Amino acid sequence: GGIRTVMITGDQSATAEAVARRIRLGGPTAIRIFDSSRFDTLSSEQTSALIRNVQVFSRFNPAQKLQIIQAYQDQGMVVAMTGDGINDGPALRAADVGIAMGLSGTHAAREVADMVLGRDNITSVATAIQEGRTAYRNLKRALRFFITTHFSDVMMTTAASSFALGASLRLYRPVQLGLLTDLAPGLALLMEPPHPDIGREAPRDRKEPLFVRDDLGALFTESAVLTAGGLAALVRETIASHRR
Repeated sequence: GGIRTVMITGDQSATAEAVARRIRLGGPTAIRIFDSSRFDTLSSEQTSALIRNVQVFSRFNPAQKLQIIQAYQDQGMVVAMTGDGINDGPALRAADVGIAMGLSGTHAAREVADMVLGRDNITSVATAIQEGRTAYRNLKRALRFFITTHFSDVMMTTAASSFALGASLRLYRPVQLGLLTDLAPGLALLMEPPHPDIGREAPRDRKEPLFVRDDLGALFTESAVLTAGGLAALVRETIASHRR
């Protein structure tokens, strides 16, 4: 789903490999391990290739951990790093999201981190990703609903005024602006639970605006459809009132 998990540790390669195998870090594929003894001799191109293929970086000191984090960022990736010791401080600070352990983490790690895990449960990170994506998606849906309905109100008011349907329009305004047709649906959209597969989706581009061009086109189309339906009802009501 566009999310990669790697291990950057100061432990020996054998220890790092044993832990990586136990947590199935590489999944069904073989675990690739890189020892820091060769790191300082790599060119920038070799480093870029390295971070795309390696799951475990062993015997890395604080400065080298920082370089790995920056190498991922130079590739345009959003980096979240977990750590618990003083030696993780520079990398935690440089990461887009620094995550410190609340129980086993040192005071220095907690001070520079953006988040602190209260129970040192790494699975909380996956839950946080799901909740964050859900909050973003629900907020976008709710805003789309509010913009569509209110833009439709503007279009409908303008069209009704142009065609002298103001008397009938006043009958519909309390319904259009009522809580049941505005606030309640918006709140319902905001409270939508996480989708089961939302964690498998690729991360969105952080430079992408909230509404892209296709979204704006859809907003206008939906507003036009709502306006057409409302105007049809107003015309029918106007005709009926004239007959009476």
